[in-house]
Amino acid sequence: MVNKLIVRSLAFLIVASAFFVVGKSLFQADWESRPTNKELKGASDALILPPDSILTSEDQLSRLTYVGSVKNVESRLSEGEVGRYYVDLAEKSGWELRKGFESKRNFRRVFCSGKFAYDIEVLPREGGTRIRAGSYWFADKGDDRFCR
Repeated sequence: MVNKLIVRSLAFLIVASAFFVVGKSLFQADWESRPTNKELKGASDALILPPDSILTSEDQLSRLTYVGSVKNVESRLSEGEVGRYYVDLAEKSGWELRKGFESKRNFRRVFCSGKFAYDIEVLPREGGTRIRAGSYWFADKGDDRFCR
């Protein structure tokens, strides 16, 4: 009897904590300036692919606190070449670096341009690289891809 009470109390605390975290992110979110589909397409079009790369898929995402367009790409260029390409594109386009991460296995940068975030991740693959490049609008102020 006591064990059931403890288990139920713990379950209640876990569920209540989850609701608190989700509720906090929803109430503190910035819901102004949610983009139209046309604006999101324009942001996606600004994310130009490196030369000699192949677009393998493009997905449109719509979740509670964000919308986005993600391109999955394969390239024969090295991780360093692709990374330099996107850093140069960001400089030419006037994007601001929000977050950067680089290791021997992976390159990731998040840039801001107005209300849009450009999240680029480059991973090695045999004979080149795999690129996941997305254009996003986030409402959650705590996310690395929140830009205004």
